[in-house]
Amino acid sequence: MTNKQITHAARAICVEQSSKQDNGDWQIYASGGWDHTIWMRLVEKGIRKGLEQANDSHL
Repeated sequence: MTNKQITHAARAICVEQSSKQDNGDWQIYASGGWDHTIWMRLVEKGIRKGLEQANDSHL
């Protein structure tokens, strides 16, 4: 996955999770307005870690 694809995947995860709340935070995530928050970085890191582990298990 490219960095852009990882960011879009992380954004989708954050939108899904924040849409469960009673506020409009999901809209900020969907627009990319919070792409540089700690939550987005943690989700991106998790995606990268998962990809790395998947690649390692195929070697």
